[in-house]
Formats: sequence, structure tokens, C-alpha cells
Amino acid sequence: MNDPERHTHDPVNPISILDSQKFCTEVSRNSRETLNETLNQESSRILNLHSNSRNISRTARRNKIKVASYRQRLKLYSKFEVKLESKILSQDAINFCLSQLKRRNVKPKGRRFTTEDKLFALMFYKQSGRCYRKMRQIFALPSRQTIMSMLNKIPVDVGINKIIFDNLKESASKLNNQDRICALIFDEMSIMPHIDYDKYTDTFFGFQNFGFEQNLQIADHVLVFFIRGVFKKWQQPIYFAFSFSSTKSYILTTIIKTLVEKIQNCGFKILVTICDQGQPNQAAINSLLKESKQRYIHKGMEPKRRILLGDQEIIPLYDTPHLIKCIRNNLLTKNLVWKTSEEILVANWKHIIDAYYSDQTCGELRALHKITDLHVIPEKIQKMKVCYATQVLSHSMASTITLLVKSSKYKFKNN
Repeated sequence: MNDPERHTHDPVNPISILDSQKFCTEVSRNSRETLNETLNQESSRILNLHSNSRNISRTARRNKIKVASYRQRLKLYSKFEVKLESKILSQDAINFCLSQLKRRNVKPKGRRFTTEDKLFALMFYKQSGRCYRKMRQIFALPSRQTIMSMLNKIPVDVGINKIIFDNLKESASKLNNQDRICALIFDEMSIMPHIDYDKYTDTFFGFQNFGFEQNLQIADHVLVFFIRGVFKKWQQPIYFAFSFSSTKSYILTTIIKTLVEKIQNCGFKILVTICDQGQPNQAAINSLLKESKQRYIHKGMEPKRRILLGDQEIIPLYDTPHLIKCIRNNLLTKNLVWKTSEEILVANWKHIIDAYYSDQTCGELRALHKITDLHVIPEKIQKMKVCYATQVLSHSMASTITLLVKSSKYKFKNN
């Protein structure tokens, strides 16, 4: 007999069917969300690529236009340069014109200058700062900060600077023998005692320092040496130092000997030394003359009033402005006596005062129209002004005195 239970089927569970439908629905929803998210990401990436490609295309078009513009400018510059070279212009003028053309459409903060451009601008700036500021409003020139930044990179220290003498040696090779003849000039002036800090070298300066000798005394004088061409117009500072009070004569003697030797090694020939009549300067010159006299005698030569250093004779001179001032200052208190074979001539400052007052009576026909009380009256004379001394000891004054002497209406009195 068949078992009736074996042919009986299990009934279907409705809950399991609903769960499976929910699962399928959830899976489908998640798939759609994932797909939408993926599509969104790809779409944004495609949009970014498209935007980048458009930017690249625009940049390429701009660069193409710039290249074409630059090519056209180069053609114009080359033609302009040929035209400039055909005219009578210096190379500096040509370079300046080309520099202005290259920067005519560039904003001030976007301009870039070469070292030659900065040096060319520095030449104008040193002549007049106000004029240079006005020129910057017209031409494309470096700012003051740019020029100062370039100058701050140049190493300049107290004493002998090796870089300066290296450049002098190179410059001497380009000059002929006559243009190498120069004068060694030195002078000293008073300064306000103070200490300064140099942020570029991280040092303090303002103490006494000669390069080979220094101490912690605060300097109140500065000493400067420079050389200047005799036949060719050029000059170059070669040495500076700070000192407490006036520089001692033995230090000046040492500096002069050292500098003359180095200048000679560079290929230059010193013809004269020029300084004022300060007491240390006179003592240093006299010391060098005394040593030179011994060298002349040792060589069996007749002594001369020359400074003999090495095989070179140097003529010591005092600068003309100080000589004129000293003549005027001595004439204020002393008589000038000139002895000849026939007579003795005497001149004093009273003669100049008499000529000045006599000339004032001529009204508009004055010959000494530039002479004032500041030139003549001893209590009013400004003794440090060279122009007052040169004007009062001028040809006009000599002519007026001569005319008054020859005139029968006036006769000078020797006091």
C-alpha cells in the first residue's frame, strides 16, 4: 500500500516570497544609485577635461599670437638697429633706445633690467637724484631701490680694496702710456661721530680704522685717496679710512708709500701728489722729501724737491684753492713785499679796501660789480669760501688797482 504522507507537498511560505522581492528591489535600487554616481563622476571628469582642453587651446592661440608679435618686433628692432648704426650715435645711445623700445608696453613692476641698463641708469642718478626722478616719469628706467640693491652687492671695505686694483690693472691695459699718467689726490674732512650698522655685512662701523690699524675710538674724520688722469679725463677712488682726530703724519706716509707701489704695479704713472696745507699733510710730505733726498745722495744724484719712490719721481703740490685762501688770509694781517733791483714794492689789504670804495663811487659803471663787503671787509669775510678769495684776487681787481694807481686823482697810501 502506498503511504499517503509520501505524496503530500509542503505548503509555500508567503513571507519568504516577500523577502526575496524586497531583496531584489533593494539590489536594483543600489545598482541604480551606484550607476548614477559613477556616471556623475565620469561626467564631471569629462567636463574638466573639456574645460582644460579649451584653456590649453586658448593659451596656444595666445602664445601663437605672441610669437608672431615677437617675430614682428624682432624684425622691427633689427631694422631699427641698422638705421641707428647708420647714424652718428654712440653705442650707449643705441642700447638706450633699444632698451626703451623693448619696455614700452611693459608695466613698471614687470620690467626687468640688465646689468648694463642699471649701470647706465646709475650714471644719471649720481649726477642728480631730482633729475633722475623726472627722467623716470618719461623713460623706462630702474627704480632707486633697484640701483641701491645692485650697489649693495659690491664689496667695499675700509682700506685697500683688491677688487678696485684688479679693475685698475685691467683698465690700464686698454690705455696708452700718456693716458696712464695720473695725479694722486687725498683729503680729509670732519664728520659727525656716530656708529652705524650695516645689515648686509652684519657689522658695525664708525670706529677708527685704516685697514691695517684699527681701534675702538669713535672716528670724527674721514680720509679719502683717489687718482685722476692728467691728460685723459678719468678718476677713481682707491682708498678711504676713518680716524679719530686728524690722521697722524706717519700713518699718512705709510699709506702714500703703499698706494704708490700698488698704483705703479697696476701700470699707472703718478706725476704729482695734491693735498691741502694741513699740518699732518705737510709733515708727511716733508718726511717723504727728506727720505728722497737721502736716496738721491745715495745714488750720486743731485737732490731735487721730488718724492722718489721706486724709480719714479713724484712732484708734491698743494691744491690751488687752499693756496689762494692762504694768500688772502696772510694778506689780511701782513704786508706783501716785492724787492726788485730798482725799488721795493709793498702791497697790503688796505689797497684792496680803497679800490673797493673807489669803485663804488662809479655807480652803474662799476668794474668790481661782483665784489661786496663779504669779500673785502675783514670782519665780514667768510674765510672758508674759496669763491670770495678768487674773486677779490682776480684780474678785475688788479686792473682796477692799476687804473687807480696810474690816475692822478688817486694815490694809494702804504700803511
